[in-house]
Amino acid sequence: MIDPKTGENAIKGSVQVRKVPNLTADSLAIRGSKKVRADPVTRKLPLRTSHLATFLATARSTGSYDDLLFVTIVSCCFYGCHRSGELVQSNDKELRDPRKMIRRSSLFFADGRAQYRLPYHKADPFYRGSDVVFIKQDIADPVSLLREYSARRDARHDALPYLFLRVDGSQPTRTWFDGKFFAVVDRRQYGGHSLRAGGATFYAGLGLAEDIIMGLGRWSSQAWRIYVRENPAVRAELILASLATQHHPT
Repeated sequence: MIDPKTGENAIKGSVQVRKVPNLTADSLAIRGSKKVRADPVTRKLPLRTSHLATFLATARSTGSYDDLLFVTIVSCCFYGCHRSGELVQSNDKELRDPRKMIRRSSLFFADGRAQYRLPYHKADPFYRGSDVVFIKQDIADPVSLLREYSARRDARHDALPYLFLRVDGSQPTRTWFDGKFFAVVDRRQYGGHSLRAGGATFYAGLGLAEDIIMGLGRWSSQAWRIYVRENPAVRAELILASLATQHHPT
């Protein structure tokens, strides 16, 4: 059997010395072979509210500004169904885009809720932005955490524009986030995407309609179908919620 990588390199190399009449078909065949032989995708587990409680307990025990920042970000990622990269910056400074960073001025509190403006996400290529709204939750409540964190942040960094800032005024990076995250959860089972999956699973378990969860997570309909298909925990919660509704109609 031809190794897919070797075959693809051979085809690419042959283009330099001669025309290959059926290059497209050959390339597709190689890619198909890659798919057949590729290792299966391993999905990380969704985070649970018990993990949020552990992160919060750590922040309370240390009293650290950065630990409070971390649990606030985790809570917002979970209940806001964020991709962690929307709140945490890349380690590579060249990949950081100020247009995508949440600004402190966009955060406000009203009627027991908290809200800020997410300037950009993957389903928003034209930077229209989305308002992310949080309501009170029983565990690691994002409203109270945002209120507490923003008060401490403003006392230190009131002149700086961005919402999420470390104690030294720098923005939280992937390395910083991962260091705190994997000090509590197993890297082999959980990842940055576990927060978004955890939020979706949490809301599905509450029996929220799929279109509401799609809106909370800023999923397009096609992206949501793929997401549910590839995340068994979310799919299971949706099915269980549907069955519960059928057995106990309102």
